[in-house]
Amino acid sequence: MPNYLKIFLLYPLLIICFIPLSAFSTESQHFIDAQTETCIAKNQSLLAIKNCYKQAKNQWETELERVYLALTFQLKPKTKQRFRKAQQQWNKYKLIEFKAIDAIYHDIVGNGIKWQVFKTKARIAVIKQRVLVLTLYLEDFGLSSDRG
Repeated sequence: MPNYLKIFLLYPLLIICFIPLSAFSTESQHFIDAQTETCIAKNQSLLAIKNCYKQAKNQWETELERVYLALTFQLKPKTKQRFRKAQQQWNKYKLIEFKAIDAIYHDIVGNGIKWQVFKTKARIAVIKQRVLVLTLYLEDFGLSSDRG
């Protein structure tokens, strides 16, 4: 087979491989994401967007605590103890990750307000990922997280 034909056939396959799986998701948008989008749509100045993401980060932190407690409440004492230790280790990871995010953005682009927005978005992604994992635990066992 000629090289141009291989490229013609393989190129679309490579593109499909790099499309995020979330693009195929039929799940509804999380309420915090929806609130954040609404907040940004109201005022698109950098300062307003920064405040929207700061608010979203706080909401994700609150949601993490809520889902963590909902799951902890369902666990037996020995499992609860293990889960608490895991969460403590995750909290250490989170702080290290936040320091890395700060260093990456500072080294590459400095500390302007635009980059503060991106840093906050990166921090949100770390917290949101943990919320979604803990929510998945609740859902896998048919337990309600009362939100989402």
